[in-house]
Formats: sequence, structure tokens, C-alpha cells
Amino acid sequence: MSGFRKTIRILYGIFILAYLPFIVYLLFFAFFREQPSHEKIRLIPLYSTYQYLTHTIPRQNALFFVLGNIYLLFPFGFIGLLFPKYNHLHKLLPVFFILITFLEMTQQITRRGVFDIDDILLNTLGVALGYWTYNLLFRKFTG
Repeated sequence: MSGFRKTIRILYGIFILAYLPFIVYLLFFAFFREQPSHEKIRLIPLYSTYQYLTHTIPRQNALFFVLGNIYLLFPFGFIGLLFPKYNHLHKLLPVFFILITFLEMTQQITRRGVFDIDDILLNTLGVALGYWTYNLLFRKFTG
């Protein structure tokens, strides 16, 4: 392993260790996380995203929530740096899809959020975008 790649791997590992508590905070404690009594499980794909973008909250907040869901897990697309087994999208995405689904279920059960299929889809898209970015960067800089 080249010195550059090893340095990037160490820095990424430190970043991910620091990032994990931040994600837990956002998913379970930020934004006065409580489940409104009228909220139910949202299983219609892209329905809540459509609602956000068309009429329920100011557009800048809607874009923040949608893009935030995409980019929240973007850094995990680089996880192949630490675990080479996940240098393949077909191995990476199912693991994160299951993990994200588990987190959404935990939010619902603990009443710290609402299970929303859109969150799962957007977070998974974020991991995929991170993976593609990782591959582009490492092909360019490490040959």
C-alpha cells in the first residue's frame, strides 16, 4: 500500500469514528426528535419528498432535508478504504440498505422519528454517490 493511500485510510478512519456520534445525534436527538402522535409509518416511495418539495414546508427547508438525507451517509461510500470487501457496489449497498432500514425502525420504535421509506432511499443514494466519488478519486490519484 502506498504511503498516500495509507495516510488517506488513517485519516478516513479517524473521520468516520468522529462522524458516527454526529449521525447518532442527528438521527435520534437533533431537531427536538419526537414522533408526533399523528405520524404513521411512511411506506409510499418518494411521497414525503414530494410533500416536502411541493407544499408542506418552505422550499429551502425542504431542500435541506432532502439533500441532507442524501449527503448524511455519503462518507460511507468510501468505507472500502477501511474494509476492502466493500469496494464493490453490489456488496456495499445491501449492507447499508439493511443498516439504514434498521435505524429507521429504531427511530419508529423509540419514537424519536418516523419510519420513512424516503429516508432509506435517499440515504442509500448518498452511499452510492459516495462510492462513485470514491472510485473516481482513487482511480485518478492512485492509479
